[in-house]
Amino acid sequence: MNSPDTLDTDVAFFEQAKAQRLSMFAYNEHVRAEHMLLKTALDGVQ
Repeated sequence: MNSPDTLDTDVAFFEQAKAQRLSMFAYNEHVRAEHMLLKTALDGVQ
């Protein structure tokens, strides 16, 4: 992994991109869960 021509900035960039992708996934899951709860509540009202 750590070849001499790999710059620390490249590694940091990819780490950041990976973290960002994970946080986006977590956010989407959160929104989906809230949406399901809201839908379930509305279905219960009818």
